[in-house]
Amino acid sequence: MEPEDHQMIFRIGINIGDVMVSKGNLFGDAVNVAARLESAAQPSGILYLKTGFLI
Repeated sequence: MEPEDHQMIFRIGINIGDVMVSKGNLFGDAVNVAARLESAAQPSGILYLKTGFLI
């Protein structure tokens, strides 16, 4: 196999807001929005809300 056959492709979603942590798990609207942004991103893409970028 060629090295390019082993590439990892990431999608990243960035959001800000209150997050609750319990037993190593993250909860809250900010986490849910970041997860939705991540799933909507193109392969190797990053999506974020403008409000988070401005901070």
